[in-house]
Amino acid sequence: MAHTDGTGLRRLTDTDTTEAFPTWAPDGSVVVFGHVVASGVFNIFSHDPATGGEQLLLADSPSATYSVAYPTWQSAGKP
Repeated sequence: MAHTDGTGLRRLTDTDTTEAFPTWAPDGSVVVFGHVVASGVFNIFSHDPATGGEQLLLADSPSATYSVAYPTWQSAGKP
C-alpha cells in the first residue's frame, strides 16, 4: 500500500506464498486478492488495512487450476 504520490509504501499482508491480483473496493475500505494456499489452489481473501483483518471470500477447488483468480468488484444491482 502507498499514498497516491508513491510515499508511505508498506506491505499489507504477511504470507509465505504467492499473492496476486489485488483489487481495492470502490470505497477503498478493503482490498481483495488471490493467495496460493496449496499447489494449484488459489483462494480469494479480503484484507482490511485499518484493522489488519483478513477473511476468506472464495475457496478454489483442488486441481481447479486457479479457477477463482482475478477478483473484480461489481454492483449487486437491485432485485
